Amino acid sequence: MGKEKAFEDYEPESGQGLRLFYLPDDVHVVTAWDSDVLVIDTRTWSVKQVLTEEGVLQPLLAMSGDRKSLAAVDWVEGDVHMWRWSDKGEFEEVMTGRGLASAIGISNAVVSHGGERLASVDADGRISLLDIRTGRVVLTSVVQEPGLENLVFSRDARTLAHAFTSGSRSGLELWDARNGEYLGQWALETSTPPTDAEEPALRLAPGSGSDVLTLDSGGTLLRRSLDIADWRAKLCRIVDDPLSQADHDRYLSDLTVDAPCRP
Repeated sequence: MGKEKAFEDYEPESGQGLRLFYLPDDVHVVTAWDSDVLVIDTRTWSVKQVLTEEGVLQPLLAMSGDRKSLAAVDWVEGDVHMWRWSDKGEFEEVMTGRGLASAIGISNAVVSHGGERLASVDADGRISLLDIRTGRVVLTSVVQEPGLENLVFSRDARTLAHAFTSGSRSGLELWDARNGEYLGQWALETSTPPTDAEEPALRLAPGSGSDVLTLDSGGTLLRRSLDIADWRAKLCRIVDDPLSQADHDRYLSDLTVDAPCRP
């Protein structure tokens, strides 16, 4: 059994809840503490690295799925600091930027799996997309529907998804993460929540590969793919190839597609 230790005087940044991430070595963690961003050695509970100085940011932290890219977003001003975990066993700053929509504060931020892009959403539901390599920021033209504020990138960082629940409707909203173009909604059938449940909400989390996980208030957990090629492969396994004339006229009459399931 491991010994319990405490990091004295620990106080996570107020208002944003605890955000603490293990780094690739499974020894160090990073967290926001009293406006600082600290890397802590869990063997000794000593601070190994201070990424921002006190008072520079009101930091909202987000970590990439590979645990190598860290974003600290000033949830008041919309400024961004990005670091990448190096072979030296420490963070190196790769960019700083600004321009994220931050009306009444940024409520959530996420980084794509490989650290290519960052997305944030402010209190007005406006989503900002930052290309970490170029520093370019685009704002989506469509404000997200009511729902929890969690956003999820597809594994290839090309698509951004948000789960919404509005009245009896639930589903995913999708954006092109490269240019902010709104791709539309994917309506989902969800189970009936218990009568004593709080306001129904659809929760969203990253999955493996191109998948996302959805959990509805009825307790149903499902894996769904955001990869168009994956959907094409699944559909081509269950339809005749070539399509009959009737099916072609029904599904593909407005497209120039001769043999959709052939290489």
